[in-house]
Amino acid sequence: SVAEQYPGFDAGAVLSMNLWDPMLRELCDAFGDAAAAGLAGVEIIYVPYAAEADWSRGRVVAEAAGAAGLGVTVPAGAFNASNLASLAEIGEIGRIGHAVGAAGDPGIMRLLAERQVIVEVCLTSAVVLGMVPNLEAHPLPRFLEAGIAVVLGTDSPMRMGTDIAGEYEKARSLGLGDTDLALLSERAKAARLP
Repeated sequence: SVAEQYPGFDAGAVLSMNLWDPMLRELCDAFGDAAAAGLAGVEIIYVPYAAEADWSRGRVVAEAAGAAGLGVTVPAGAFNASNLASLAEIGEIGRIGHAVGAAGDPGIMRLLAERQVIVEVCLTSAVVLGMVPNLEAHPLPRFLEAGIAVVLGTDSPMRMGTDIAGEYEKARSLGLGDTDLALLSERAKAARLP
């Protein structure tokens, strides 16, 4: 079991929310009760994924979640830099999944580093889904050099055929040493959604 293999592992429920959901306001109104019942955070899903989106609704969701003590994560920037700057400016968004597209824009990399937004790097997913042509092309080492706060994740472990130990081995193959990997682990423990 995960608990046996990783005794310090702690997880919480995260609600994935579509910004176009007609019940969005009602869901936001229920965040306080959901947090009291154990919900750790929300993941905001939006369309269009690879083009700049209107974040007015996303800001409302993020602010409502933050007010209820919930963490907020958004998968973005997997294939280009769309939405990354907008998301980094919404204070309640503490995590961005993937962000591979940031590597092509030094200004966005600086912004992510300055705001200390956690970037969830999922190496296997990035290769399988075509965010990068191969593992060696992943910008993880550049993210760290730029001071971006990074944690490793699995994205969808069953679908991707990986686990967190495999992701750490892939990170090691990109040149990360024991000190780097320990830092990622400590950051992951500290950066968990509330």
